[in-house]
Amino acid sequence: MAGDGIFFVLVGPSGAGKNTLIRRVKELTRLQQVPTMTTRPKRENEQEGREHRFVTPERFQQAIDDRELVEWQRVHEDDLYGTPRDVVEEALSQGTDLIADIEFLGAEKLYEAFPDHVVWIFVTPSNLQILADRIIQRGGISPQELAGRLDRARFEMTFAPQCHYLIINDELEPAAEHLRKIVATERSRRRGDAIDEADRVPAHTIEAYVTAIVQRDASALTYQGELPRFKVDARGGQLEQEALAHLNRLLEAPLQVTGPVDPRFSFPAPLHSLVSGQTPHFTVDYFYRFVYPSQDRALPAGWAWRPLNAIPLPEILHDLVTQ
Repeated sequence: MAGDGIFFVLVGPSGAGKNTLIRRVKELTRLQQVPTMTTRPKRENEQEGREHRFVTPERFQQAIDDRELVEWQRVHEDDLYGTPRDVVEEALSQGTDLIADIEFLGAEKLYEAFPDHVVWIFVTPSNLQILADRIIQRGGISPQELAGRLDRARFEMTFAPQCHYLIINDELEPAAEHLRKIVATERSRRRGDAIDEADRVPAHTIEAYVTAIVQRDASALTYQGELPRFKVDARGGQLEQEALAHLNRLLEAPLQVTGPVDPRFSFPAPLHSLVSGQTPHFTVDYFYRFVYPSQDRALPAGWAWRPLNAIPLPEILHDLVTQ
């Protein structure tokens, strides 16, 4: 595609604050927000044609049939979201920079369509409890809907290490400033735009670790007194499979992984995730539950069962594994 427009794609779970960041930054950085098409109802702080084009399911299906969308996904409560092809192609060909909040499966398809233009930026608070609090504060959501959104967030968090940048949005102003600097850096890197060196953001390193919870009643399997933790290559996804291979090799036993499942995904979600670090180095810890084949099987040296209440765990995770 001719043109040197950049498409900044913000990815992350519901409640991460992506649209709030977009509203805060787009005017300062001359970014055009892509109004994605959706069938969900308009929220109080939204405007038609700004964050979204709000349409009926019938109109959305017509857009699918007529190939008007670069990508589309079915997200929360069967709400449909999609990215209009005409807006993106015209803007990028004219050198206009875009920004949008895109669901992570859709973000992958956008990158496939526009690999020379798309920049993935993962936005998340440091843990899922903050997400839950923010979703509740929006109001109008049932406990069942909240649980569904948190399950969905667990799947979405696995995409973080594959992104070009990561923003921890626990506090709005530092997160917005981080996003502004990323935009300035990419414009300088790709087009040679002038930039204040204080605004230049180094390339992000996002490392992924899996902590294995091999549970038996009120105990968990530990190695030298700690839950086993493995660094994994997250670029290809399937984090739990790499950790499972480590466990099976070390324990010489065929373990299995369990977790939230969804027919749209080919992998189970982690029970919990924690994000830490600061530019340019970030760490994402994923907690998965594994099933040991036999309670009576002999353990290799260094491995032992330890009471869960004696193992340091995030509070939200402790509630999940002890209920």
